[in-house]
Amino acid sequence: PSTKGEGNGMTTGIIGPVLLTATGMAYVEDVFVITRVNPTQSLNAQITLHNPTNRQLTVQWLGSVIDLATQAPIKTGLQLQATLKPQSTQTIELPDTAMPNAKRWWPENGAQLYQLQSQLLMGGQLVDTHHQTFGFREVSITGKDFLLNGVPWHFYNWVDVPEHHDVNQWLKTYHAQGDRFHRVSQDHDRIFGSRKNALDFFDSHGIPGRLSTCIDGMFITHDLENPIVWDNFQEHVAQVVKAYRNHPSVMMYSLGNEMFFVTAFLRHGNNYRAMEQRAAKLHDIAKQLDPTRASFQDGGGDLGGLGEINCQHYTFPKGSGFPLAAYDYPTGKPNGEHTRAEVFKWSGNNPLVLGEVFYYSGNLSKMAWVGGPMVYRGREHADVGAGKYLNIAMQGARWQGVTAICPWTRKLPGCEPAFSPRAVFLKE
Repeated sequence: PSTKGEGNGMTTGIIGPVLLTATGMAYVEDVFVITRVNPTQSLNAQITLHNPTNRQLTVQWLGSVIDLATQAPIKTGLQLQATLKPQSTQTIELPDTAMPNAKRWWPENGAQLYQLQSQLLMGGQLVDTHHQTFGFREVSITGKDFLLNGVPWHFYNWVDVPEHHDVNQWLKTYHAQGDRFHRVSQDHDRIFGSRKNALDFFDSHGIPGRLSTCIDGMFITHDLENPIVWDNFQEHVAQVVKAYRNHPSVMMYSLGNEMFFVTAFLRHGNNYRAMEQRAAKLHDIAKQLDPTRASFQDGGGDLGGLGEINCQHYTFPKGSGFPLAAYDYPTGKPNGEHTRAEVFKWSGNNPLVLGEVFYYSGNLSKMAWVGGPMVYRGREHADVGAGKYLNIAMQGARWQGVTAICPWTRKLPGCEPAFSPRAVFLKE
């Protein structure tokens, strides 16, 4: 059970929809569509075929790309041949295919979707069909910049979207509170029915997000010295990546929540580097199965330089150094001190994702340093102080080009400038 897991987070076992599909003697088991926009627009695909019979089968794969908005084909005549050994699975690859007229998937109103439709033939007879929806887009990293379709892109969102039981109200609130990102974790069964349904909705409505696994260390429920735990982690990461890697709304993978910020930091300080190296293998598995995306440990920094992205929790500056500290994060290599500020320090050379920052649940006294004595008049006044702080902290993070920011609080007053898609921030 995990607060970042599938379903409502507490359900285990088979918790998503299950389909029973009838096929011929051989069938298409899985399709992974890989799209690129630079230097030219193209796609290729990894097509996994399965032969459950006791004899060798020769098959022909035919493919076409359909524009789901118009239901018209934009590419036809794709063909591959394969000879499948008895009781075997084989992956064949569609080579790079130019797609100059494909429309790119963008957040918001540019959520264009396509479908790669497969037909599998034996002796000229159709034995199976497979339809794989995808979006035409490319995510990449250049230095500290996270790029979407070659453009530096930045994400931010409040911790949650209220109105958990109505999809239309959820979408309306998402836009109204200025979100540009979503953390795909628990509770999607209550809103959408399942995580797959949620991702289908995000794909079609242009809602980008970071996809969480069920690995969660915030309650110190795992023994990280036990190799069986890591074996299970590896199996789980592989399952998650293979299940959802075709969804264009998934920008990056969060392969574990606070496994290092809490569990490894508090319980395995003497063996911390070994824990980072074991976690790096999880990211190798994700990259092998999906070379198009980066992944990270939520709250684990960049695993001491082993990860592509640095993801921190609760590092927003406050106190006497504020507000200038909000515009100048300490960067460089950790100095060896076992403090969270040092262990998870940002190098400044890779994307920084502030996975959770500024936990605020209405505590009056905690906002007195920025809101003054008025905060003691009640939650409404404390919210004003909290909003004043968060507006500056968010602007400072955006000033420095932080890739993603998630304040752990409901929407606060006075933060509208910091959550505006386009804004000019004056450091002075």
